[in-house]
Amino acid sequence: MEITEKSSLSSEVNNFLEYLCGRNYSKVSMSHYRIACENISRYFQENLLLQYDEDVCKQYCEEILDGRDYSELILREKTMLRCANFLLEFMETGAIIQKIKRTKGALSGLCAASINEFLAILESQYMAERTLESYKLYLGRFNDYFVRRGVKNLKDITPELILGYVSGLNYHGNGSGYRALSVTKIYLRFLHENGYLENDYTHLTPSNGTYKKQAKIPSLYTEEEISKMLEAVERSNPKGKRDYAMILLASYLGLRASDICQLQFDEIDWEHDTISLVQKKTKQRVELPLLPQIGNAIIDYLKYGRPKSESNYVFLQLIPNYTCITVSTFYCIVKEYILRAGISTDNSLRFKHSAFGGFHLIEFSYISGGEQYAFLADEFAPQA
Repeated sequence: MEITEKSSLSSEVNNFLEYLCGRNYSKVSMSHYRIACENISRYFQENLLLQYDEDVCKQYCEEILDGRDYSELILREKTMLRCANFLLEFMETGAIIQKIKRTKGALSGLCAASINEFLAILESQYMAERTLESYKLYLGRFNDYFVRRGVKNLKDITPELILGYVSGLNYHGNGSGYRALSVTKIYLRFLHENGYLENDYTHLTPSNGTYKKQAKIPSLYTEEEISKMLEAVERSNPKGKRDYAMILLASYLGLRASDICQLQFDEIDWEHDTISLVQKKTKQRVELPLLPQIGNAIIDYLKYGRPKSESNYVFLQLIPNYTCITVSTFYCIVKEYILRAGISTDNSLRFKHSAFGGFHLIEFSYISGGEQYAFLADEFAPQA
């Protein structure tokens, strides 16, 4: 959903809170969700975002998780994650699907026996434990859907009910929804082939050819498009200063996202205007010129945008504990400016190399900037 005015997200948040109130959420829960929504709105405004969509939601949640497992979060942080996902679901569908709380262990209900049989077969075929858990999760939701609708017997499942379930998966452009759709199709085929269902309903779960995992940054952009992308960055705030420097490293030097995100101070030689690092993917050492425009952008970020931190990583998240940028966050950053610049992403060939591979396409005649960067070696290097 596109946000054209500051009041637009505020209006959606108000509608969302009214919806929760109408669903008889307690006063304490409403208080927690109001605080969580205020945090989302603040994050939205501080990062000058244009729309609250799946990518923004994912980036926001990853910054809250900060590399931790969900079980390590405090209650307030868990509420923030839940609120972020609920708000996105509400903005996309106008409702929130209430999920039945389910403890770990055996499934129960309408489909329990057939799901357990299905999973046992997959396990015997050496399916990875993690994949089995994801199948169990998706099929548990499938089971919950029919239990809530009062279905007592598998043979009472109708095409209308299946279509209702499928339509609620939001699988268009949604990775999680698409995986749930794929698991549902496989399970329905199993039910028919093993006599649980008389009819084969797999045709009711579309083979969604429109879904493609987005997260790809083109390596075939023209110089004009790169310029538009860079011009779209608002460099008057800390986020813009950081994003601008990171995109320059990708577009001018062709560095992979993993190398940019984990760039450290000791890999930058300010005195000799070079960046020397061991690439995360190839494990090969490369030495690249610290071009003047890149050096100036990094200086601007370090002096006026980077949070105070003893971390040796150059580029940091915007919220405490100020950890290094993740690859998925960098993908969201670049996609944001691609959209702001009005650059087409329709041509799949332009996404041959992703954010993970950089998009080096512009040739430069390197002019040494030497002395102007030398002072940074001492000023910004973390103290021992």
